[in-house]
Amino acid sequence: MSTLIGIISGIALLVGSIALMGGGYDIFLDKAALMIVLGGTLAATLISFPLSLVLGIARISVRLFKNNHEVSLERSLERLLQLSFKAAQSSIYALEQEADAEANPHIRAGLNLLVKDSPAARISRFYAMEIEGIRGRHQQGIRLFNVMSKVAPSFGLVGTLLGLINMLKGMGSEISPETLGPSMAVAMVTTLYGALLAFLLFLPASEKLRSSSVDEISQIHLIRDGILMIKEGYTPREMEQLLLTHLSRGKRRSYIDKLMLETGGPG
Repeated sequence: MSTLIGIISGIALLVGSIALMGGGYDIFLDKAALMIVLGGTLAATLISFPLSLVLGIARISVRLFKNNHEVSLERSLERLLQLSFKAAQSSIYALEQEADAEANPHIRAGLNLLVKDSPAARISRFYAMEIEGIRGRHQQGIRLFNVMSKVAPSFGLVGTLLGLINMLKGMGSEISPETLGPSMAVAMVTTLYGALLAFLLFLPASEKLRSSSVDEISQIHLIRDGILMIKEGYTPREMEQLLLTHLSRGKRRSYIDKLMLETGGPG
């Protein structure tokens, strides 16, 4: 939601600023300038990255609109406590049915390892490899948008130089301040396009993906700790006290009493 609000507010502020300055919108719309900036940025990105990654920009961008990190952590924590209650009521092997129906792939993988009686070291190794794989995959998307944020202003400058060259080439005795000003304004539009794309879209997207990657990895850390605690026989109350350290202090609350009422399990 914050991503959408940021994009909309940024565009609204730009449109409002143009209106307050009393300028017309027509001079800011230039097809040739847009072709230079977008086309040049895409070409440089294709040179820098594999085609499959560039074509996956839309899929990568979905991460910009994902749910709140704290909400995801809270859901995972509550789900782990539910599983802990069930394991405490019977045994770890009772979680086999839960594994088949589990929607969270990281929790499902951990449950499958639990019911197979995998040692704690193997579970830890699995999550460590999962984290490294996720970090590597996410880094590609982060680098892609980071490169685009650097390239777009450069092609904006290229477009401006092309416009200035054409303007100076056509200068003659008929040139006047009345014609020079508008021509210069059109030449500067490409620089504006490059800066807007870089600083309103590409650079924020790179930073948001970086933050999203850190958030997902922290969630896997929480899940790993919870699965290992179930493996080692921690009580649900002991689990809660330790797993709550993954949440910010303002979000910490007790889930135990509610779960005890729902499941009738031990705390």
